[in-house]
Amino acid sequence: MLDAGILISDDVVAVKSAAHKVMDEAPTLPGSIAEKLGLKPGDNKWLKIHGKDPYIQVDALMNCDTFTKN
Repeated sequence: MLDAGILISDDVVAVKSAAHKVMDEAPTLPGSIAEKLGLKPGDNKWLKIHGKDPYIQVDALMNCDTFTKN
């Protein structure tokens, strides 16, 4: 993945959620697994490549009432 910048927040869930969104919205790199699978910006790349949905962690943390997703 290309350099996508720096994410900063007091809210760990917001940073985790934003990091996944940045990765999902990024274009694929030439020669990458994502490109070979035909993934496009907006696809849940982690789910498609690894078979595990990273947003499950974000949703679980949201249910703890300690964190938010803002």
